[in-house]
Amino acid sequence: MVSERDIDLLNSHPPVPLGDAELFVDRLRPVAALVSPRLAPSYITWPDAPLPSTSGPSEVFGAPNFAWVVYRELESFESAGTHSSTAVRIGRDGRWSSVELGHLIPIGADDDGVWLTDQPVPMIENISEDDNPALEEDELFHRARDAPLEEWEDLPASIPHVFSTDFDPLHDSESYKSAPFGSRGIDLGSPVSDDISDVLPSILTPAITGPVQLVRHGPSVDDVMDVDRIVSNVEMVDGRLRLTYHPTGPIVTVDPGGDSASYEYPQETIDVDVSAGLPEEIRVSDYPSTKIPMRSWDSWDWDNDDLDTATPTFSLAGVEGAQWALKKLDDETMSASIEAVRVQLVGLAEPDLVWLDVDDKVHRVRSDYRDLSVRVENAWPLTEVIAEFTYRRFVDRRFRYRVPVFDAAGRPIPYPYLTVYLMEDLDTLDLEEVNVSIDGFTELSAHSD
Repeated sequence: MVSERDIDLLNSHPPVPLGDAELFVDRLRPVAALVSPRLAPSYITWPDAPLPSTSGPSEVFGAPNFAWVVYRELESFESAGTHSSTAVRIGRDGRWSSVELGHLIPIGADDDGVWLTDQPVPMIENISEDDNPALEEDELFHRARDAPLEEWEDLPASIPHVFSTDFDPLHDSESYKSAPFGSRGIDLGSPVSDDISDVLPSILTPAITGPVQLVRHGPSVDDVMDVDRIVSNVEMVDGRLRLTYHPTGPIVTVDPGGDSASYEYPQETIDVDVSAGLPEEIRVSDYPSTKIPMRSWDSWDWDNDDLDTATPTFSLAGVEGAQWALKKLDDETMSASIEAVRVQLVGLAEPDLVWLDVDDKVHRVRSDYRDLSVRVENAWPLTEVIAEFTYRRFVDRRFRYRVPVFDAAGRPIPYPYLTVYLMEDLDTLDLEEVNVSIDGFTELSAHSD
């Protein structure tokens, strides 16, 4: 089986126009293909550009004469809320420069720099603790750690059939709403609220957003601009600075049946003349605005709008500098990174502590992962931690789960939700869409975000 590491093709973002040329930037590697009319593609590389301590796929922002490739630090428990970013500015002449962006969120770019903010989307107000009391109590769970080990099938349940090994959350959505996966964050045996409007009164009326402070960082600029509404995108259009902003928070609609709600985010644009320089402050009501179609908020869809965009195929065979320059890690960091992954996978075999409302008790339940073995293979930077196991939903299958510890630049990959993502993958798995290796294992690969 050929892995992605063996395929030497450009994995491109949608193209960025640079005059009459187009720039196709690789999502992970420091390389882009420049396609000009009547000329063969040329390649631009930046293997020595500075990077955050970790980063996933890049983001690309277009500007009239440049493309900006942004690398954002991946989330980890240590970096929560303080992700740093770096950016590479690429010109049509093949020259590039880099800039540190700090901890704000990139939302656009112009020729001089990248625009950033601390909040590009209005947040939904949290339900108060009084309206949504926590079910878990630390003391109850602490006492349950020495309780007798039980099987899922033996637990008392108000909805008995969902404990069966035939339960399929992928095709049984009604049961999934109250499925007994206590340690997985679902309220065991408790159906979804009959009327969600009872607990969402504070967000049914959208509030005006803002104000926010926009920051522009570039190789030779460091600007600040105040705007009285939350801004989600900045770009140059016909010589003017176009701001896409949220006039209010989300419009909340309780769906038929009252057990869920839909959220739509109104957005408008204004164009600002910056020929005499950037204004220090912008009030959106001072400019003619244009409404743009509302969309339902689904972060996965918004973040992956361009994944299905067809792009030309470019071979990177023989392209010098198309791989990141490896920066050797010290032995302590290397060992700690491997152990951080290994400990999570070994912990899959630990019993679950599950609270049930049927008897108001915490039960110690046998793990869904059976016959688990964990090993480490390959030297840095190709090190993998591999877990092999059977899973309760698929008793006749043996799974092999591969977790790369380091990325293509040799940096540790953070996996704060490694086992959560694995559980979600297994509980929604379509066996016809996964690879089966030559030795009979069903192969699964980790993802970090």
